[in-house]
Amino acid sequence: EKRNIIDQTHTQLQLADDVQAEVAQRIEDAQAQASSFIATMCFSSNIPASIAHLLKPISYETFGPSDALFESLNDWYDVIEVVKYNLIETGITKSSNHDFGYGLAIYLCAAYLLKQPILLTGHKAKDIAIAFAHAIDRGRYGELNCLGEYDHSAVHNIGKNHEKIVLLNNLITSNWINRAHELFAKPKVFFIATHSFKEDLQVEPISLYNYVLPLITEFMVDQDKQVAYELSSLSNELESSNTNDNYDDEANISFSKLGLSPMVERNINRLSSTMMGIEQKALASESCDKRNMLKIQELLTVLPLAYCTQTLYQIKDDILLHRQDDHEYMEINQRVRYLFRD
Repeated sequence: EKRNIIDQTHTQLQLADDVQAEVAQRIEDAQAQASSFIATMCFSSNIPASIAHLLKPISYETFGPSDALFESLNDWYDVIEVVKYNLIETGITKSSNHDFGYGLAIYLCAAYLLKQPILLTGHKAKDIAIAFAHAIDRGRYGELNCLGEYDHSAVHNIGKNHEKIVLLNNLITSNWINRAHELFAKPKVFFIATHSFKEDLQVEPISLYNYVLPLITEFMVDQDKQVAYELSSLSNELESSNTNDNYDDEANISFSKLGLSPMVERNINRLSSTMMGIEQKALASESCDKRNMLKIQELLTVLPLAYCTQTLYQIKDDILLHRQDDHEYMEINQRVRYLFRD
């Protein structure tokens, strides 16, 4: 009887091993068949509609808004402070002589108000865009991956979650760039295209900048950190505010030397005017440093366009001001001087 029990146990163990081996083989066969099927479908023009969506990469997603506590901002001073804080958290420079976060915060707020599309290029570009979304709309934003052929349905979905900020990935390296006029035709959305390498912008057609203004992050970033962002939202009053009625022709002393199109000139003028207006509303008039604001405008609007169009030599004397008595200007010059190397 003891022998029978041992034999039965052995038989059951062998059966378990056989079943396990058979299951493993069938799983392996199923995986191989699935891989083969998907590979075949990728090269087939007759993909069944019932599975076509499974083979297609996700083009558009939305994120947020966060459910955490947030503050609705009613004053431009508070807006700039929150945006600046979030930007510094991404790694934007904050030094004793110059606060790049302040200038970039004003630039982004101005572009947001105007819904002026920008091409944010360089280190931390995507982090900067997300940090801005946390300050302006509680972390709510859309993200469009410009992969494959132009996707009408994905573009149609933009804004359906009430997102006002949309990130564009791979825009200038895809065929989607040829549909820029259609893609940017959403007046209530602020588009931020992101790209990693500034050098790529010099081979793009200059007419691209009729649709989107470039902004280089490289000289503003010297940290590699990211922690929790502050959450806030723009009040309805600020969302609809008009801050571009105080434009000064002096604001872009280098602009006329670049020889760009009237559309680019118009977009820069509007952006510069709005930047000036935001700072005037954020700070008391007696504390506004107009000279500093003009310098910020040149660094964030004129300098990137000059780099992209390879006309830096035209504005070198204006950008690299030789002021040995001004530590702030000296630091800025040191940070951007590398752009002018031959």
